[in-house]
Amino acid sequence: MKPFRFNLEKVLKVRQVESMKAKQALALAQLKSGQAWVTMENCRKQRAAFEAEWETRRKVRMTAAEWNQASERLAALVQVEKDAVEALHQALAVVAEKRAELEEAERKEKALTKLREQQYEAHEYAEQVEEQIITDEIAQTVRRSSQQHKGVG
Repeated sequence: MKPFRFNLEKVLKVRQVESMKAKQALALAQLKSGQAWVTMENCRKQRAAFEAEWETRRKVRMTAAEWNQASERLAALVQVEKDAVEALHQALAVVAEKRAELEEAERKEKALTKLREQQYEAHEYAEQVEEQIITDEIAQTVRRSSQQHKGVG
């Protein structure tokens, strides 16, 4: 009996490596999006804390210079927060892209795995048929031999 051999085994190994790399890329993208989320939240908290502090200081009276300085600081915090939100959106887009790449890589791997399984089942079936044919031939030979011995005696 011939051992089972899948002709596309090397291609399947490549697909498995591609799937593994796609999983790693997705995990890295998710990590980066998580970091972007934390950064954005920190920016929001800083801006909110500054706004609360500014509101308190405004009630006490502020000089024009203090007002300008606080306005500039708030504008800078708002810009940093906008940048953080944009970075988060970009990171989430990368996550979506990597997820799609992973799904495609897994789809290709699964197709080859299924093909290998089908070919293995066909190989096993062919071997069973071949074994059955051999068994039948042996049985017929034994039967003929026993009939010849009965006829001779």
